[in-house]
Amino acid sequence: MRRKIFLKTKLFFTHHASSLISDYRKNQQLIEYTGHLLNIARCRADGYELYRYEKSFGLRAKVLVDSQGFITYCVDEPSYTISDIERAVARIFSRITGEKSLDANAQLYLSPDSLDDYLEAKIATGLGRLYPLVLDPEIEEVALNRPGDPLFVYHRKLGVWMRTNIVVDEPEASRIALSISNLISRPLSMASPMAEGSSKLGLRFAVTLGDRVSPRGTSFVIRKSPLKPLSMPELIKQGFISPLQASYLWFLLEHRGFLVIIGGMATGKTTLLQALLDLLPWYTRIVVIEDTPEVKLTHPNWDSLSINRGFSIGSSVVEASMFDLARFALRRRSDFLVIGEVRGEEAKVLFQASISGQGSLCLDPDERLVVMDKRRRVRRMRISTVIEKLVSGEEVRVLSLSGEGKLSWAAPRRWIVTVSHEWVELSLSTNTQLRLTPDHLVPVVTDKGVMLRKALTVGVGERILFIANSDVLSEDDEPVVKNAVVVAKRVFKRSSAALDLELSGDSHLFVHSSGAVTHNCSFHADDVETAVARLTSPPISIPASSLRYIWGFIVLGFRGGARRVVGISETDPYSEDLVFNTMVFTDQQGTEPRELVERSARLKKLASAHGYGKDELLDEIALRAELLQSLSRKGADSTETRRTVDSFYALKLREMRA
Repeated sequence: MRRKIFLKTKLFFTHHASSLISDYRKNQQLIEYTGHLLNIARCRADGYELYRYEKSFGLRAKVLVDSQGFITYCVDEPSYTISDIERAVARIFSRITGEKSLDANAQLYLSPDSLDDYLEAKIATGLGRLYPLVLDPEIEEVALNRPGDPLFVYHRKLGVWMRTNIVVDEPEASRIALSISNLISRPLSMASPMAEGSSKLGLRFAVTLGDRVSPRGTSFVIRKSPLKPLSMPELIKQGFISPLQASYLWFLLEHRGFLVIIGGMATGKTTLLQALLDLLPWYTRIVVIEDTPEVKLTHPNWDSLSINRGFSIGSSVVEASMFDLARFALRRRSDFLVIGEVRGEEAKVLFQASISGQGSLCLDPDERLVVMDKRRRVRRMRISTVIEKLVSGEEVRVLSLSGEGKLSWAAPRRWIVTVSHEWVELSLSTNTQLRLTPDHLVPVVTDKGVMLRKALTVGVGERILFIANSDVLSEDDEPVVKNAVVVAKRVFKRSSAALDLELSGDSHLFVHSSGAVTHNCSFHADDVETAVARLTSPPISIPASSLRYIWGFIVLGFRGGARRVVGISETDPYSEDLVFNTMVFTDQQGTEPRELVERSARLKKLASAHGYGKDELLDEIALRAELLQSLSRKGADSTETRRTVDSFYALKLREMRA
């Protein structure tokens, strides 16, 4: 009996909560374990109010901007006493002894309606004083950088990180970390100081204990996902995607299209994936493979597989990797095989499934760029040093050229480190050298003008752009653009780091310390080119010839501080080479169904294969767009959307039988 109770409460009870329950009648013991909970959060900040969140039992939170421009998420908790805590503990104890499953209370714990519910959840989840931060639906992430510092939150509506008025010291930080390890059923100790995973509360955790991994002490990041996935109509209502874009993707996916969703961190890739999969017919089967389970579908026939973190058999550890799961999934009779995030060789199984139904764009760490430091001094600096200064918070701007050849001192927006196994060294007539990865783009001067060419294809005798006065330029000077001749070229093997900067504004061309110019690059899969680079490079290493089996790339990003589908590109189904049609959707405005059908080679091929006439195809795309738009106006959630989609396909089946 006791064993059963323990197993039923494992996900929700921490070490301190378990001890608390067993001794809850002893007031002194109760105070010892819950004394930190009596430190009630009070908002004492002043400023202009940007946002407010309130619960009926007295919990309030505000986003305030002070006179210096600092933003604070300020929490006011309702007042409560030790007697209120005793009553909450008694409720928890009653649930356990009554053998009521606490899993069923996940919704209650993320949306309490009374002070008693609030205190029960605050204790039972083990999240303690950070608990009020996970209640606000607009809070997407909660972070503790080190004990004693304010907690930070990422606000979905405002699109920024901001400090809070809640501070967690030791030993409470470690106690919360251990609570998290129990919530996600992952071991956490000084011997195993890192853990990550998801809980039944719809929260994803990444936590460290002590200073073994995080030198500043215990830390964690909590990412919230809604217990109920956002539907496609809800995404349309938010402006995340247009009805026509959604209709087009729905149609491709229904016809077994191989689609890849790409974008930077927190751009909504999983959110869009869920919404698309929930538009599929009920008579199909979906298998979803994830590192950490995040996808939640209303589709009636979906199967979820996630990595087994390993267990010991004697002296060995048994694990199921993403690759193992992908191969395993092929035997589970899936119509749609979905991998939550492709990182390695599991992509080969994904391509194999699709077929059956090394390039990187970065610089050698020693390559030098022309930069201007915070004292407005022009210097020649290694790209590795540039990144080090950016990491430390120092202001550095890089000399670059826009597409029109206009000089710009551009601030790097992002950087990334990867590995390249092959390098190209170009020796120039200016007695300098460039060391680049084979696919790094170089502006080559030809009789027809300046053309961007991969470093590997640039030959001896060809000319590349050269800035003659690069080391003396100020912000107001004009660049003296000349040509530098390639006098020697060497291709060699070497596995070493390749670094990447992406610049702000419309700057697309780096100016190196030698004055030579190359194209700046981006390795995050925020666009089609970099997605292709990642897929064809280790550790994924998909042959470039196989990428043509991808039907299209959906590019996500931020516009006006909000997440959006910023573009959709097709691969040309009629070409043996990898050719992209980037004009299918360049933005969310200005595309009509007829224009889409004219642009899309994929739609034309599907129409030919399935016997659609042009007008019939146009009507099908327009009908789906109108249906989704109608549901969006009604504010249909995932449940109502599922019912409508089921009715949509039921009608289609009746028409087919007729």
